[in-house]
Amino acid sequence: MAGLQRDGILSSTDDGFRKRNAVGALVVVVASALICAPYWRSLFWLSDEGVLLHGAERMLQGQRLYGDFFEFLPPGGFVLTAVWFLVAGLSFLSVRVLAILTIVLIAGVTYLVAAHVSRSVRLSSFLVLLWVVTSQGHWTIVHYHWFATLFSMVALWAVIKSADRVSAAAWPFVAGLASGTSAMMVETCGTWALLATATAFLWPGGRRSSLAFYALGCVTVPLALLLYLASIGSIPSALDDIILWTVAHYASIQIVHFGKGVGPMSFPLALFFPACAVLWLFAFQGPWKWLAGNRELLVCSAYAIAGFAGSFPRPDVDHIAFNVPLGLPIFTYCFVRVRERASLPSRMIAGIAGVVAFLGVGVPVLMAEFQAVVAFGAPVVTTPRGRVAVVRPPGLDVLGGVDEIIARIGQTPQAEGFYFFPSDSTLAFLSARKDVSPIDYVVPYYTTPSQYRAVCRSVMQSASWTVMDRRLSDPAFLHLIYPSMPQPQPNETRRFAAALDAGFDLVAVAGNFELRSRNAQRAGDSLCVGIAADTLPARPPVPTQ
Repeated sequence: MAGLQRDGILSSTDDGFRKRNAVGALVVVVASALICAPYWRSLFWLSDEGVLLHGAERMLQGQRLYGDFFEFLPPGGFVLTAVWFLVAGLSFLSVRVLAILTIVLIAGVTYLVAAHVSRSVRLSSFLVLLWVVTSQGHWTIVHYHWFATLFSMVALWAVIKSADRVSAAAWPFVAGLASGTSAMMVETCGTWALLATATAFLWPGGRRSSLAFYALGCVTVPLALLLYLASIGSIPSALDDIILWTVAHYASIQIVHFGKGVGPMSFPLALFFPACAVLWLFAFQGPWKWLAGNRELLVCSAYAIAGFAGSFPRPDVDHIAFNVPLGLPIFTYCFVRVRERASLPSRMIAGIAGVVAFLGVGVPVLMAEFQAVVAFGAPVVTTPRGRVAVVRPPGLDVLGGVDEIIARIGQTPQAEGFYFFPSDSTLAFLSARKDVSPIDYVVPYYTTPSQYRAVCRSVMQSASWTVMDRRLSDPAFLHLIYPSMPQPQPNETRRFAAALDAGFDLVAVAGNFELRSRNAQRAGDSLCVGIAADTLPARPPVPTQ
């Protein structure tokens, strides 16, 4: 590759590069789809994905987001998922199509930005596909973090395109529109990306004439969603759920050490941000003033910082994976710059390090191939939402008995209400049963005592059946997931579990799951007394019609 010109990037009018770039983009998109394809009907676990799936289904049933049921996320992911269900249908196949489409779009846009700033098609496609290989499998799901990452990368691409003076208004508006949408998916990650995008228009030397169009784009989607919430009367409860409750309760049990959960397949993800920082320092030795004047590299650097910051307060390897695309463009540029500008000894050292890194990539690739084979050959279960391949990796059987419990749920009357405890909203979606609880994620120190009591009242009033996930209720397992949790069984948790045991009789045990039937003589509000010493007025039960 020719040397970098003017310490910057090559001319975007390079026709040869355009052709190579188009081929590279096609390769990345097709390869990403093929990498995700083995997981087109895979189910690895029952937790995070159900937040959006079950919430969107409730919205389609006429329930009010935040008004009739609690959610701590902004409304963007729920609205997007509900609209997708309206278009593609309420099925597990449509869920996986949306998940794979999101990953493919992230990979494609990330490649376009990385290749543009680095002018290296091969390096950009290699790194993007390595991210896809190491991040997919049990995270090939519909997830709010994936949505936030997708719209953040679209915003960055729009900033790059806004350098075209012909479209001086359109691309800044698109950048703002995508940034504002990202903040409506995950408020923390989206806000970091929004601030990073703004550096392109606020930094000295930036095109401040485009700032008004960017600002207009930023507020468009939030205002539209605010109007939607106003139309259903959910603004007060939305402010309480998204802001007040989240500030007070979310982060306290999420804190883990950086890179928690790293394994042979995911170690490149855990090393990414430290390696990016080292490369950046080597790449930009010398005239810092030049970096400040290069708008594209400045905003790409800000995006890497946003990706790192967005991994907190829970910077485990999974949350790092969500944010790696934000740092890939500046990583590819710095790698090329170091290679082109370094002295001969430094280039030799970098070359040796590159060979070692390349050989090390073989381990996660082999592990990913093994995972794909396991997923592709997993037993298939028929559910009301379609056929699902239940993946049970060796040593991590969190889905033991899920096939039997879905079958037993299917034998119950369709109209009867269920409660899925403690956080199996994906199971509620797959079984197509009415969940009577206003809160679908009940976790100690995450769920307040008054929320425990509100759930208890709704269950005692409206549920005919309860399904308990014994693995997710196990104190040892909870402490493994949330190591900063003070104790996994505070008073409200024990009293809530005792109320469920008293009000519902055990019918069947299926692996990790218990099915319980309502005891009409014992079930009642009196069992909920004492769960919370004093509570705020409980929200009305979720409608059962």
